[in-house]
Amino acid sequence: MAKELTKEELTEEYIAHREELFAYLLRMTGSYGGAEDLVQDIALIILENNLPQQNCNKMRKVLFKIAADLSLHHLQNDTLWSEDVQDMVMEEIFNDSELVNQLDSFKSFPKINYSVEEHISFCFNCLIRTLSPEQQAGFILKELFSFSFKEVSEILEVTLPQTQKLIKSARASLSETFKRRCLLISSQGYCRHCDALNWYYNPQAPKKISTHLFQTPGEKSEENCGSFDRLIEMVKSVNSIKGSSRCLHDFLYDLIISRKNSG
Repeated sequence: MAKELTKEELTEEYIAHREELFAYLLRMTGSYGGAEDLVQDIALIILENNLPQQNCNKMRKVLFKIAADLSLHHLQNDTLWSEDVQDMVMEEIFNDSELVNQLDSFKSFPKINYSVEEHISFCFNCLIRTLSPEQQAGFILKELFSFSFKEVSEILEVTLPQTQKLIKSARASLSETFKRRCLLISSQGYCRHCDALNWYYNPQAPKKISTHLFQTPGEKSEENCGSFDRLIEMVKSVNSIKGSSRCLHDFLYDLIISRKNSG
């Protein structure tokens, strides 16, 4: 017989998983404010409903299902992003003295320490928005939060074959997008997002630093040192919640949304 957890036990489970729920919602919405609102909504749902479960081991999946439902509802009227959205915003910034001044203002922030890895993670959040919300949810749950295909199918309430097809198509599309756009994978030139911003905030840094990030010990050449799997592992390892570049990426995200809404 299923054991009905008390509100105290449910609250403990929520607290235990709150940070990764926030991280998931941040990936889905791209917005710290949006993720915070939705993670608070999860707390309200828990307080208002006793969720019967046999054991606490299943609560992670239950909580992520709530998060997935909320994020998909949040994105239901959103339009897909174009893959060059960052290009347009970066070009606009460096052609607008007021926006450049805002970039400069972050240099005085005591805790900002521009991180190429964090910016790659931000790029991932932007480029995954070129996929449908369902593809986003499936790929993030499977690749970044290590849910099985079966668990993802239960969270998204679609069949296992549909889930496998959804995630496979998401991976193929996102991989091709990164191969076109991420110079860490092509290992040619330097990235005007990652390296250029690093140079902007760290003028003494070399202009081509990012290509070493995918190299493994013993590699003597930059050729073929990048791969989509390595990029995903890097994204997975980044703690975007406590990142040192958060103020910069909040600024870039808000600018993207502002231009999308006005355009």
